[in-house]
Amino acid sequence: MSTHTPGPWSVGRSCDGFVTVTDGTKTICSVGVADMFDQVEIDAAYIVLACNAHEEMLEALRTTEANFARLFDGQPEIEMSLANKLTREKVQAAIAKAEGSR
Repeated sequence: MSTHTPGPWSVGRSCDGFVTVTDGTKTICSVGVADMFDQVEIDAAYIVLACNAHEEMLEALRTTEANFARLFDGQPEIEMSLANKLTREKVQAAIAKAEGSR
């Protein structure tokens, strides 16, 4: 599988007026239906925010997981509080989802 178009991405308009997601030089995708233009623009902005933040969020989650591993792996189960255990499970699930493993 090839890699995605590098960011940052932004919301744009095609020459025929459609809402687009663009990297500034080319259209990545066109979004929407003419009679739902306001919602389409909101959805396109949401796509752009998520895509532009993806790498930084994933790196923060990986760092958090590495810290959990360093602190708790090999320790008796009782050492990790329930809150930390639940947080670690959420972090692991989010990493898997962001990497397409889930």
